[in-house]
Amino acid sequence: MAKSKTIELEGIEKRFENTIKSKQWKLLEKCFAESKDVYIIGNGGLHPEHLCDDMSRLLTKAGVEKYIHSLNSAVMITSLANDFAFNNLFVKWLQTYQKRLNKNSIVIGLSCSSRSKNILTALEYASEKGAKTFLIGGQKADSLPTKTVGIFTDANYFHVHEVLSMFLLYQLIASAGGVCPTINDEIHRKSISSTLSRKDENNK
Repeated sequence: MAKSKTIELEGIEKRFENTIKSKQWKLLEKCFAESKDVYIIGNGGLHPEHLCDDMSRLLTKAGVEKYIHSLNSAVMITSLANDFAFNNLFVKWLQTYQKRLNKNSIVIGLSCSSRSKNILTALEYASEKGAKTFLIGGQKADSLPTKTVGIFTDANYFHVHEVLSMFLLYQLIASAGGVCPTINDEIHRKSISSTLSRKDENNK
């Protein structure tokens, strides 16, 4: 049997550290902290549904009020893509929030190549509406919408940038005051909750 090959990690921790030290990242943290409405868009492995759920949950727990949005509905995705073409998917979705898109909003696009047409088109639209826009890309972009700030991890592999993007979104949560729980903390919490539930049952 052939020896299995270890996947390339490209020094992912160092890439993460370098990214969050950049002035572009510091600007993103500042704009994120100041924004009330947050929209995150990405395709495939960069789809942000889970991270948006965690972002909403952990920031709410920390007393930080933000409205976190991502396009999760299969019905809406297939409807918009069918009716308006896939490249206009996120623009058409953002248009449903057009009255909320303003200087208090931030739209974050995720793309491995930094060339995803449906992401760039949406960022351009959001910028025109006054929202702050950022792209977290794996490779440096040939061009970006005029007001969009690019943050690039310089990753060569899709899986590396996808994992880095997850780390970076959790970093945004932490920078805004959210606390990412440890696994043991959650085990302990559930244990206490289960014990209290049993006591309540016994007292009935």
